[in-house]
Amino acid sequence: MGYFVIKSFSNGDKFRFKFVSEIDSHVLLSAPFSSKGCCLKGIESLKEVASFFHYYVHKDLSYGYSFDIKTATGQVIAVNKKGYFSMPARDRAIRELRSEITDACVYDRS
Repeated sequence: MGYFVIKSFSNGDKFRFKFVSEIDSHVLLSAPFSSKGCCLKGIESLKEVASFFHYYVHKDLSYGYSFDIKTATGQVIAVNKKGYFSMPARDRAIRELRSEITDACVYDRS
């Protein structure tokens, strides 16, 4: 099962989470948050939208394929840090992540 890790920046005034998937080592990374509480809310927002395909933004890049995940308000909550060589590989990764994210535990390493 995948998991979330909360980390603070070196000065301790910003927090971010990453999601590490057990399947194929998918990694999602959040934008910085101003507090740990906001970071935890970001994780909850991601868990709420993760099972719906329409929150995944497919990116076709010159070097491959990737995706971001946005919130219900349209803000990008997590970016995929792994590129894929084909659209089917990216789409398979999204299908696998959908269930993993919703049940993932959170480790605080801040």
